[in-house]
Amino acid sequence: MLIAKIIFFTSAVIWAFPIFRQVNSRFFYFFFVLGLADLLRLSIKVIIYQNLSDFLYGYIISALLIISLVPLRSNNKNNIKIIFITAMSISLYIFIDSLLILTLLLHVILLEIFLAEAIIKTTKDSEINLYLFTLVFYELLTLSKLLLFFNFSIKTFIFGIITLAFQTFIAVFFVLFTEDSKAVRIKLKR
Repeated sequence: MLIAKIIFFTSAVIWAFPIFRQVNSRFFYFFFVLGLADLLRLSIKVIIYQNLSDFLYGYIISALLIISLVPLRSNNKNNIKIIFITAMSISLYIFIDSLLILTLLLHVILLEIFLAEAIIKTTKDSEINLYLFTLVFYELLTLSKLLLFFNFSIKTFIFGIITLAFQTFIAVFFVLFTEDSKAVRIKLKR
């Protein structure tokens, strides 16, 4: 249990650093929400409210992650997207009883967004952007971790800790590289 706590706290701290590296990237708000999520949850649980529901908090953060991907411009279409996502999230919360299923659904949407982005960029630019595919891999790990909660046991707990450790290494990747870094782009032959 001590190792799990060390990995969790280390992960929470390390995920705060990509915020600074990604400050000028189009994914800044995504990393801002992601980087502060665990630190904020720890702060709330320790200082304000110990009985904070992890499932409710995870659901709120997942909805904010999706909203963070909508570009903030004075464009009415983007404002409509934000309003729609927010309204959808609230209505789903009211009508569906399981926060875990709702959180899974939101992360499937995030996976679809990142996968579509990676495929479109690969096709359009004739290059593989490892940054985008790392976002896809991160979401796959997140989904696998969420699926563990349906059948929780000591084995799934250990798998969850291992997954968290991998996600921490992914955070280090996002500290080192941005989407435009030359090291993450692999040109495809034509």
